Amino acid sequence: MTYNCSKPKTMTCILPFILFFGLSINLKGQNDSLIKSQYDYIGRDEIYILNTGSDLKSNSKINVSELRSSKAAEQLFGTNYTAKKFPEFLSQLAFTQIKYNDGLVLDIPEYPKSLIIFHITSDKYTLFLKNGPAIKIGMKADELRAIFPKSFSKRTVITDREDWKGKATFKVYFSQIIKSKLVIEPSCIVFVLSGNNGVLEQLLSWMPD
Repeated sequence: MTYNCSKPKTMTCILPFILFFGLSINLKGQNDSLIKSQYDYIGRDEIYILNTGSDLKSNSKINVSELRSSKAAEQLFGTNYTAKKFPEFLSQLAFTQIKYNDGLVLDIPEYPKSLIIFHITSDKYTLFLKNGPAIKIGMKADELRAIFPKSFSKRTVITDREDWKGKATFKVYFSQIIKSKLVIEPSCIVFVLSGNNGVLEQLLSWMPD
């Protein structure tokens, strides 16, 4: 179907676009409401990764969303890492991967507003939330349930991925405040447990393709 949009523009011409725009906003609002009611969410700017044993009140802490250089990573975690740059044609976005062999990987995208991908696999690193809870590898299911009750209740046991087969996962979405409004993102943190009610084995941030 086509619309004659020659000047002067008429209401008949622009009405389909108004309806489509309104429908898009409505669907997005419904999706946000669904996630809010069924899952927990965390402000993208309200999480920190520190060496286990560090104090969240320390002046040296850096928000995860601000870990956008090797220098920033060194300030928190030291210099014992390897760095490798991945060009854009090998991925959706050019990024630098910073890897600490004791359990932390950071993928830092060149585009400054993109999500920083982190992957924690050891108890040497702790994920802190701005409001206080500390999360680290080895936590029991009951401890995670107390922090993320909605998301934990949605956990599923993996059957179709060989390296995670038999493990349970649940996700906690990221959120942002945009123009004074809470917006739930499609990106999230994935928590991987050793079994349905096992201990936390790894956690990683993730965004859809």
